[in-house]
Amino acid sequence: KKLNVQIEDLITTQEDELQRELKKAQEHLAQTEGRRAVEALEREAATARRLASVELELRAERAGSEATQTCLLEADEGMNEREAAWEAQRQILVDDADRLREQLHEVKRERDGLKIKAEAMVDEESSVVGGSGKDVDLSSMQVGDILAERKAYEAEVGELTLAV
Repeated sequence: KKLNVQIEDLITTQEDELQRELKKAQEHLAQTEGRRAVEALEREAATARRLASVELELRAERAGSEATQTCLLEADEGMNEREAAWEAQRQILVDDADRLREQLHEVKRERDGLKIKAEAMVDEESSVVGGSGKDVDLSSMQVGDILAERKAYEAEVGELTLAV
């Protein structure tokens, strides 16, 4: 009986000791899990801070990019406006130059016509005053040459007018 009692005491003691060790192991496990949970929460918080920082940088980068795009677009629009104004001014100058060229041709043609008429009158007067047959032939040849020259000149002016 004593042996049975001792065995029972040992078993009870062993069970109690096993319970204490189990309790210690559970407490240790709870502390370890607690530390791990705290560490995981700290890592998660640090990651969240980094994420917020990166999102803020991304927003700033996008804002800068949009500002740059806006600035480039405004500069491009300004450039297009200047080019359009320059082209309009150039076209005005080209039109003025063409108009002045045509007027110059008309004035030259009138001048040449008046010159021919004046030379013809001078030749007629000299042939009437001189009365020589040779002079009449010479002046008629000159008038014929002058008229042929005038027709060639008018044809050239016509060609140039069509080319413009």
